[in-house]
Amino acid sequence: MIRDHYAEKGMDEDALYKHIKGILEERHVRWGRLYDRA
Repeated sequence: MIRDHYAEKGMDEDALYKHIKGILEERHVRWGRLYDRA
């Protein structure tokens, strides 16, 4: 299972969620700054 795969890496579901959320927020901020500059 996917959960077991991530558990082996020391990431629980909460850590995984925060990781994905962080990536999405970083991408959103980056594109937001790009449009503000234009």
